[in-house]
Amino acid sequence: MAKIGFDLDNTIIDYSDSVYKYSTIFLTENFHDISSLRKKFKDKAQFTWEHAQSWIYTEGLTYAKPSTNFIEIAREIIKRGHQIYIISHKTSKTSEKFGGKNLQKCANKWINDMILTSFEISDSNIYFEDSQINKIRRINYLNLDIFIDDLYEVIQVLEMHDLVSIHYSSQSCEAKNHFCISDLRQLEKYVN
Repeated sequence: MAKIGFDLDNTIIDYSDSVYKYSTIFLTENFHDISSLRKKFKDKAQFTWEHAQSWIYTEGLTYAKPSTNFIEIAREIIKRGHQIYIISHKTSKTSEKFGGKNLQKCANKWINDMILTSFEISDSNIYFEDSQINKIRRINYLNLDIFIDDLYEVIQVLEMHDLVSIHYSSQSCEAKNHFCISDLRQLEKYVN
């Protein structure tokens, strides 16, 4: 039995509809993905990007959906007798200037509404860490066999540990020395 971990934001959760909705409410141009939206705010005040994140990761979760093929591959992983873990870098709440909304509570509600209606994951297999380094420590502590993340910098650190780290990216991979997938169905070749 393998222990397979997934990042939550932009790996399990597809925020494209949330980003689009945010841009129709708050901006004069429409965006469909977090990367494009982040680039829009790159030279702007941090306040604007923090506002976008605060809305997308709370109210905007109403519009988010599971990433393409996540439900199907997760069901297959469980059917094969493996365990699924969700490990996310997510602070407890948004900045007070944006209402101090509970990010982890919103994420848990989304997981319950969108994921756990399709298959079971034990609550003890879902973790929110307050920093990227604590997320990596948790992944190592759990002694996972495979971890999938959209952030290349996480994959780079995990490559130094004894697990298969897989970069999930709809774009081309940034380097050739790690596994990269653009569709979660491609996990089948890593999971027996």
